Amino acid sequence: MSDATNRFRTAKDLRISNKISVTTALLSLTTALAHADDFQMVPSIPDMETSEQEVVTSNPSGNNALPFASEIEGLILHGNPREESPFTSGRLSARLHGHSKINDEFGVQLNARFRLELNDQTEFDFDNDARLDTQELALTYSPDISWTWILGRYNVRNGVASGFNPTDWFKDNSQIVVETFDVADRRNDRLGILSFQGVFLTPEALINFGYRPEVSDGKEKLTTDKDIFGLSLDRTNSEDALWVKYTPSRWKNLSLTGTGLYIKDKPAFGLELSMAVSESVVIYGEWSEQKRLSIPAEAIGSDASIYGNTELQYYSQIATGFTWSVGDNFVGDEDISLSLEYHYNEAGLDKDDLSAWKASTTAGKISGIANRRQEPLARHQLFARIGWNDVIGDSDLSLITTYTPLDESGFSQLSLSIPTTDTTKMKLQSYVFFGGDETIYGGNTQEYGVMLTFTKFWE
Repeated sequence: MSDATNRFRTAKDLRISNKISVTTALLSLTTALAHADDFQMVPSIPDMETSEQEVVTSNPSGNNALPFASEIEGLILHGNPREESPFTSGRLSARLHGHSKINDEFGVQLNARFRLELNDQTEFDFDNDARLDTQELALTYSPDISWTWILGRYNVRNGVASGFNPTDWFKDNSQIVVETFDVADRRNDRLGILSFQGVFLTPEALINFGYRPEVSDGKEKLTTDKDIFGLSLDRTNSEDALWVKYTPSRWKNLSLTGTGLYIKDKPAFGLELSMAVSESVVIYGEWSEQKRLSIPAEAIGSDASIYGNTELQYYSQIATGFTWSVGDNFVGDEDISLSLEYHYNEAGLDKDDLSAWKASTTAGKISGIANRRQEPLARHQLFARIGWNDVIGDSDLSLITTYTPLDESGFSQLSLSIPTTDTTKMKLQSYVFFGGDETIYGGNTQEYGVMLTFTKFWE
């Protein structure tokens, strides 16, 4: 990758790569958390939040005999549902990922994982519990320093916020299993879309544009759900789509991106903005406007009239906040950061809708749509993240919390990442959902759980 391309890596990726690998950031909650259908750091001088850009990176495999980075992972989870018996489940997986050059112009982008799911309450069945997830498989062509063309399945990401991304157009139905409640990590490890796209990069601007074709949802096809190898393209390519995004690089302390999406009858457009206001504070925000159905209307159709309009109309979404790298005056040499955000989803539930939602027999369907779309069910939501790098040696500690003022419910996730050797790492993690039984997060089927992950990697 060229030096010019590196300048357009996101601030989030830059910060994480300084301290931990992307894989370390993944929190595996295993198949048990696939029941999620029922709910839903910076250094001393922080980098500005900038939108994820669609440019590939060369394979960092070094002495690895394989053309891609590789890893094997084992995990065990103990969960405590609200109404059922506690369970213990696990996963064994092997993954190849990265970008490998064929020659100076062509390369292959790959992210493929083979996994076996285990659960103490069911017998192992290979046909149901084994899966090959081809999350990315694309051919890249870079004829010069300015142009990159990408053909195939690729994870197209947008957004500058940490807890919710209104401009991340292709997150809908992209999660294979719920491995973390941290949105910043989830969007890095999901199903990509089948597309043809171009990236034009100059010192003055970056332009990304592309086309996503529709893939039919026929059963027992390689493109959908055939055996353990099905590509699930019907999930990520449910409709034809065209997109474009433009990021000028005119300002030293400000980043601005305009983006647009065209889906028949459902056009969308949005803006992303981040600005360094001091040596330790970055403010950022993103906004989108899309013609779509509300969450209740998408879930239950005309029966959602008690929640308001059931027709296509324009809805706004907003995520805005700041990241503060806590200064030496407060914490000395410690690397601690705090992020606070406000989220708004006009297509979600407001206070007047909550009582109807609680009493409805379709509450689970409505919650499931919000989870599938990876957006807040409530119209207003708050998010906080605290990161403490090198808390003990090279270990990193993080805490995220999402809170819904509408019904005073939410969830928290605490994780500790511990490098054990140069090529192995361990992660300890716990999560809890809080609130009353009939609240958005308190009514989740899972109440709390703990998880241990061990990863061996070759890069």
